[in-house]
Amino acid sequence: MQRRSWLWNALADVECEYRAAARRILAAPDTGILDARPAIRRYSTLTPEEKEQLDALELSRRVGVKRVQSESGLFWCNYDDEINNYQRARKQIAGGAGLRHRRWTGAGKVTVRFQYGLKVEQAFADDTRLRLGAVDPGAWSHPSRGVRRKLSRTTVRIRIGSDRRVPLWLELPVVLHRPLPPSGVIRAASVVREIVGGRFRWRLLLIVEQSADEPPRQGPAVAIDLGWRMLDGGLRVAYWEDERGAHGQLLLTPDLLWAFEKLNDLRSKQERVLNQARASLAAWAASHDLPEWADLTRLAQWKGPRRFLRMLHLWSHNRFEGDHAAFEDLAAFEREYLRLQAWEENLRDQTVRHRRQLYRELVSSLLENRGPVFLEDFDLRNVARKAVAREGKSAFRSAMRVVACPSLLRRCFEEKGECHKIDGRYTTQDCSWCGCADPWDAVRTVMHQCAGCGRWFDQDRNAARNLLQRGLASTPVNGGEAHFLGP
Repeated sequence: MQRRSWLWNALADVECEYRAAARRILAAPDTGILDARPAIRRYSTLTPEEKEQLDALELSRRVGVKRVQSESGLFWCNYDDEINNYQRARKQIAGGAGLRHRRWTGAGKVTVRFQYGLKVEQAFADDTRLRLGAVDPGAWSHPSRGVRRKLSRTTVRIRIGSDRRVPLWLELPVVLHRPLPPSGVIRAASVVREIVGGRFRWRLLLIVEQSADEPPRQGPAVAIDLGWRMLDGGLRVAYWEDERGAHGQLLLTPDLLWAFEKLNDLRSKQERVLNQARASLAAWAASHDLPEWADLTRLAQWKGPRRFLRMLHLWSHNRFEGDHAAFEDLAAFEREYLRLQAWEENLRDQTVRHRRQLYRELVSSLLENRGPVFLEDFDLRNVARKAVAREGKSAFRSAMRVVACPSLLRRCFEEKGECHKIDGRYTTQDCSWCGCADPWDAVRTVMHQCAGCGRWFDQDRNAARNLLQRGLASTPVNGGEAHFLGP
């Protein structure tokens, strides 16, 4: 894991050198204006000599990537993971920015790939690369959650090396929270160690490929309108309707919303504790003579806790006369801040995992007896930017967008069902019962009365019906015999 962190930092150095050299080549001639940042020219405006310089620079960058890759000493699938992360990251960063270095904290990932695949049944047997302990079938069917949790506990052994052809195993306890498909093929297995609340936690990630020969899911087609809307009963994250007229909504309960709100409360408490420590330390330093190592001249600029904790660590090894009160205050700050931080991190982990599991269960129950899925074809990032521009960054509705996380819900539908992307323009405005295209303000109210047929409807249900009608009209599903039968 530490080698992967070293490889990333080495790749960041290679990228930093490459971008600095590229900026020197692409920089426009000096304008003579002091402190003016040189403009960057387009590639098409460069001379042939400058283009050759850029090509040579790109070749040098690739050689540097190969060099640090070989120096890392990682197994091929682990360095390949980091190289792929590096390639994705360099496409996303802005032209003048660079990759950030990663501080080694003990967290990381180890990956093993199976080039020719590993059948799930072999993983539960005597394979020499990955071994999973047997799991009682009651782990997936018992009515009691506690019993299911207990029965799903087993062990995993991943081969991480060999000693004279004798396998070296990494063995860990694991909870299989859902069954693996019996006909599936495992393509990769990763062991992840992460820090949650100041403690290490291990996770097992399995990439399983299912057979493409399995018959498609049968049943009525269903359309889902994704979004976020606060209602009396909770936060609505989706509304669905199928071609038989059944419809409903997916809600995040008030209990889950309270947990997300509690996260904001804990962050505020951490800020208050930090501000109190800063004020207390500044008041004490103003009336005492400090040694040279205790430089508090920039105390007002210490925004995060790391500087305070570093000062406390240095102070504990350099005590001096008259420092008892200030030292104890700083030690009390450390205890309280770390307590609140651990509370927040654990609650966030539990809440996010609960939301992900809730989405999986909702999607699984919704699609259990239904066929193709119609989703609106739009970029959620554009919707988020429009919402921020309209509501403000600190608005409550913007926070609800983060809580709803519609991208996660859409990914759950795409992984579970046969999804089709449908043009979603005017699905909220156009009446799905009579087709009236009378424009109205959909931001002010959820319910609307159609000017054409006089029907009152929920705008999210109306959008789901329009998606369903368009999907059935443009996509042949269920053998081409599907018809919209909803009232």
